Amino acid sequence: ILNSWKKKQAVALHKGFYDTLPELDEVNPDEADLAWFVYDLVYEPNTHQYQLTLHRIAYTMFSSVLTQIATPQPGSINAFVEVLQEKLDAKFDSDANPPDAPILTDLL
Repeated sequence: ILNSWKKKQAVALHKGFYDTLPELDEVNPDEADLAWFVYDLVYEPNTHQYQLTLHRIAYTMFSSVLTQIATPQPGSINAFVEVLQEKLDAKFDSDANPPDAPILTDLL
């Protein structure tokens, strides 16, 4: 709703979560309609307390970020199939109980 009203927005989130997002296309603060305030907890040994600390501010465009976050970036199909094959191989004892099926990589 805020975006359709052309209102600028801000999101505050933990650095650990922000680091899991895809790399966002940043723009000049004057052009941005979405600001990401990235915070982290920093331990202060003198006081034995954690301080909520602003790590950075990332300025982006709402529509660009929505596309980047909603569009998956899958790895290669070959790497995926290899992992599946390794898991299948681990399930079957190749000497006593081999599967009566082709190897997955043969199906690609």
